[in-house]
Amino acid sequence: MFYNSFAYDLRGTWVTNGTSDYSGSLEIEFNRIIISGYAPNPSYESIHGTAHRPFKDFTKDTPLIGYSEDGQLFINDAGKLQEGISYNYYTTNFGMDKFIRIDFNGREETLRKVP
Repeated sequence: MFYNSFAYDLRGTWVTNGTSDYSGSLEIEFNRIIISGYAPNPSYESIHGTAHRPFKDFTKDTPLIGYSEDGQLFINDAGKLQEGISYNYYTTNFGMDKFIRIDFNGREETLRKVP
């Protein structure tokens, strides 16, 4: 179905970095992504609503087909290609620590790559 893939730098396992209102992880392979966690947070959502919850409308713990292009993630869930999700990949510590910052309706979520 898709001939594109996730950028090489995005492939691997990513976890929530530090303290966050949500907790979750991504496992990214060539053209597959598994989203885990990101359960509702009633205390945060009672004030801010659910629009900022990372990956709220995606099936969790199931391989989904997708790809990255021009700083956006595209994920096919239940036969529907979801709109691009903006991300920024960056490194610190001379490239030893890798991060992706993802924008969820104006709320940024940072994940770090685990070895």
